[in-house]
Amino acid sequence: MGQVKKQLALLLSVSVLWLVLMQIRDGSHMFYEQNKAKSWATEYSVLADKVLAGAVPGIFSDFLILDVFSIYYDAKLTGKPSEMKYINTYLNRAQSLDPKFFDVYRLASSILAYDVNMPEEAIELLRKGMVQRPEIWEFPFFAGFLAHDLLKDDRLAYELMASVSERKNTPVIVLTLASRFLESSSTKEDAILFLKGLLQLVPKANREGIKRRIGELKHGKE
Repeated sequence: MGQVKKQLALLLSVSVLWLVLMQIRDGSHMFYEQNKAKSWATEYSVLADKVLAGAVPGIFSDFLILDVFSIYYDAKLTGKPSEMKYINTYLNRAQSLDPKFFDVYRLASSILAYDVNMPEEAIELLRKGMVQRPEIWEFPFFAGFLAHDLLKDDRLAYELMASVSERKNTPVIVLTLASRFLESSSTKEDAILFLKGLLQLVPKANREGIKRRIGELKHGKE
């Protein structure tokens, strides 16, 4: 009898979790369809997102990252690169719900910076990541590199990269590159080396912007 009760309790728990997930998915899908009909949203309410996400903000944040990829592929298929600007909104929404979500910051340093061409917004997100994930060396380094490579602001790059050496488990090659950027003695080869490394961290289908930047550096474009 006790075993039957345990099985019924487990079944009830799974059923409740399934209903919660379906409610969130339906809400996210409805929001997606509404936004798709009138393009995508540029404004949002953090409070409304948290209410909709309920007790599982991390799962809702995952759905928002799926929206990021939907926007990316829609823009590619329709030949409307300007539509990619909405990626910034959805990355910020995902970050608000799950501030420690690693993928938000990785996508900021790649797609948002190089495909959407929003380096300032990418750096702002990475700054948040530096606070939320103080153990991660990638965020200050990526932010500093973007400031150096895309904004041509070595003063900001220095400010952001200065903390790289203080983070645990930072690879030696990263420390070497960081020191060169901080000393303003870096070369195009250094930048290309970093971007090639970044390519390995980004899904194959989302590497176009980084590859384009590598090509520009190889052909002498600053």
